[in-house]
Amino acid sequence: ATPLFRALGAGRKVEVTATPAAEPRAGIFVRGSRIADFAGRAIEEKTTGESFLWVPGGEFEMGSRSWESAKPPHRVKQSPFWLARTPVTNRQYRLFLEAEGGVEEPPYMRLPRLSAGDQPVVAVTWEEAVKYCAWVAGLSGLPLTLPTEAQWEYAARGGADQREYPWGHQQPDPSRAHFGQDPRKGGPVAVGSRPAGAGRYGQMDLAGNTWEWCRDAWSPSYGWCAALEVDPCREEGGQEARALRGGGFWLEAEGLRSAFRFSGRPGQRNDAIGFRVAVAPANLGLDPRSY
Repeated sequence: ATPLFRALGAGRKVEVTATPAAEPRAGIFVRGSRIADFAGRAIEEKTTGESFLWVPGGEFEMGSRSWESAKPPHRVKQSPFWLARTPVTNRQYRLFLEAEGGVEEPPYMRLPRLSAGDQPVVAVTWEEAVKYCAWVAGLSGLPLTLPTEAQWEYAARGGADQREYPWGHQQPDPSRAHFGQDPRKGGPVAVGSRPAGAGRYGQMDLAGNTWEWCRDAWSPSYGWCAALEVDPCREEGGQEARALRGGGFWLEAEGLRSAFRFSGRPGQRNDAIGFRVAVAPANLGLDPRSY
């Protein structure tokens, strides 16, 4: 295997606090709020403190001609959604472990290089990431899920901007992404610590630091896609593998491109695999055209 793949082989309104200098406006979401009232704004989930940034809908070209797994490029029409500003951290995941008995603590969570509260949690399986989403959804009333591959790539590419990397077309460097580290000695850095690498919609750490689980079952290509897909997510057959996006702290620069994709077994643990959470209005049956 090349160095690029070495590690993976192993109903009521609430008061909204506006931030005058920031767009979109931010507000605290608590259970019982009407999610439609927050469309176009950043929202914060009260229990975990996770910030979700609004990603407007639109069309873009998903995929790439550079890798077989990303072929063929195809058009996607993506409904609007919210995507977490950063991956889930150790501090946030510990709240989940303390509240939900019977969930296994990730095996590296006490390892010094991987255990800081503001580092992204790693070695979480796909199933455990789904359980975390369900736990926060139950507390908040938010329709939380893992992002689909299309949602993830749309945010990383800046929609119609078609960015090669979340920050644009410039080559990766340490100010934009955490990558190229020794997989035996390195680890992810605190979330949000590479501000120059922010995507168009404000999300951080979309390239490097940790791989991120997506909802989709893994497909080795986009051969199943139509010329224009609307909110695609292929979930059948996910027992074998699920999609991963973003790359880990050990990944080489080539794999940080927004269209790059890989896979992992749903029960796989790895010290470079984490996740972030999405909120999709479509999950409530709301008409995305109203946003």
